[in-house]
Amino acid sequence: MFCFFSFEEYAQKWLEHQMARVDAALPGGEPADWILDGTGDVNRLLGVCDEAVELAGRLHEEGFFIATPFQGFLIDPPLNFMEAPVPMDVEQVKDALQRQQASDD
Repeated sequence: MFCFFSFEEYAQKWLEHQMARVDAALPGGEPADWILDGTGDVNRLLGVCDEAVELAGRLHEEGFFIATPFQGFLIDPPLNFMEAPVPMDVEQVKDALQRQQASDD
């Protein structure tokens, strides 16, 4: 699942919650490899969407590796994934990001 967040504070809270959940499920295991990256540039976000589905198996220009293509996307997911809406596909999330940018302007 690839997630986008409207606010950095919530992104950090969400990440901490998920990491604690994974650690509780797999005590002593390898820590999850999660990255938080932020931008208000909608064109960069749209590019990230394309990369998330196309760059599987290649090193990303910013130094991280995308092992498998992402197929599901969420914007501001709840802390509990069981409460999450049905994930969007890449075209749906790109449309949502563009609509959100247009409403912010």
